Amino acid sequence: MLPGFCCVKVYSTLVSSPNQSGEKAVKALWYFLGEDPGGTRSTSDFGSPGGNRQKEMAKIQDDAAALDRFYIPTRYPNGLPDLTPGRYYFQKDAEFAICIAESIITRIRTR
Repeated sequence: MLPGFCCVKVYSTLVSSPNQSGEKAVKALWYFLGEDPGGTRSTSDFGSPGGNRQKEMAKIQDDAAALDRFYIPTRYPNGLPDLTPGRYYFQKDAEFAICIAESIITRIRTR
């Protein structure tokens, strides 16, 4: 359950924000490892090259890829055929995205 959001249908925002949080956490990990994250927007792309980050990113790669599926559709309304983000995402999507972002942030925090 998402306290405070049960009556407001802002699920597209509630899937977009965890994606951004996951992206920021992964970028922070890159900087911590002395690497440059570059200009990528894909959370899962951050782990593609080798080096120190490959080992660290392997632990969160699947979660990062799950969050990536929310990136384009929540930012660009034409990213969803015949729908807008507000009509496409529901509470279960928001709960899933928040759970995944929390998992990424926890793994990075405890590394």
